[in-house]
Amino acid sequence: NNSTLVNDAGATFSLMGDVGFNNVGGGTVSNAGTLVKSAGTGTANVVAAFDDTGVVQVSSGTLNLGGGGTAAGGAFTVAAGATLQFSNGLYNADSASPVTGSGTVLFSGGAANLAGPYNVGGATTATGGTANLTGPVVAAGVVSASSGMLNLGSSSLSIPSLSITVSGTLTGTGTVTVSGATVWSGGYMTGTGTTIAQGGLTLGGNTASTNYSMYLQGGRTLRNSGAASFLISPSSGNVSTLTFYNNSTLVNDAGATFSLMGD
Repeated sequence: NNSTLVNDAGATFSLMGDVGFNNVGGGTVSNAGTLVKSAGTGTANVVAAFDDTGVVQVSSGTLNLGGGGTAAGGAFTVAAGATLQFSNGLYNADSASPVTGSGTVLFSGGAANLAGPYNVGGATTATGGTANLTGPVVAAGVVSASSGMLNLGSSSLSIPSLSITVSGTLTGTGTVTVSGATVWSGGYMTGTGTTIAQGGLTLGGNTASTNYSMYLQGGRTLRNSGAASFLISPSSGNVSTLTFYNNSTLVNDAGATFSLMGD
């Protein structure tokens, strides 16, 4: 009960496979050195609280922080093909705790409040919980939200593609420019920021007997700068709706096209 594993400054602790730490009775992993997920293509679970003032390197597979915790001057790096996951509990990282790399950051549950610089080139994925990226977001890679909330804060950035499905939420006060495809078949765009779809915008879907409900709210602006298509009521029996709330705006920019398609 209430025991702690300490990795001191200057020390290296390697997870050389899909192994991890369970939490029985309030345990904590305290990292002041370097913690490396160095091997294994599966998931290493840290179910105990994880407090980081050192360096975390995810070089292979997935490192899942599932017990909450804090980062104070800690750093997280995720290699290409690897994943850093926040799945449960409350995780607070201060403004001196960057998250960087060419891999994927996955938010699947709990709440992660990341106040440090965020520069992730692979993908940022939300499948549950709440992710607040309140520090400077330099890059987020391919962004998708199928459930939970992804808050990109006040940063303005360009991303290669955006997908919002089911009940996912994208929010923030900055401008998100999507150079590639934007697919929105369910969920929410909210916050007072702007989403600019440059590389094509697809609204709704065409799966038989499926209703697609999208909500633009909270004063958000959605701008279509390319070719947009909205499949409203195809013959397959589904219905797609886009509902506006609270001073939100949809703009079809000069030179763009917007096609409403139905029976």
